[in-house]
Amino acid sequence: MTTPITAVTTPIQTSSPLNVGTLNNTSAKPGAYFGDLLKNLGSEALQSNKHAEEMAHAYANGQVDLTDLSFQFSNANLHFNTFRTILSETVQAVREVTQMQI
Repeated sequence: MTTPITAVTTPIQTSSPLNVGTLNNTSAKPGAYFGDLLKNLGSEALQSNKHAEEMAHAYANGQVDLTDLSFQFSNANLHFNTFRTILSETVQAVREVTQMQI
């Protein structure tokens, strides 16, 4: 005989907000969280790109291995594509909301 599954009625309590990436969750004003997330993602993409450029110069001087260089460029590409996708989806969502009929 099996026991039926019952619904969970108590909400899950968390002690603090979840961190996304390197976002610092200090007590920010409402609505600033998503803007901070976009700002941090953009900063990470720029930093990753700068680091890849520095590694390219180091590779040209023979200080870095080719595998390390290609890994860093892949990492920079991933950061940029993530930021671009989130930004594009955000713009699309805003367009849809502004076109809604009230």
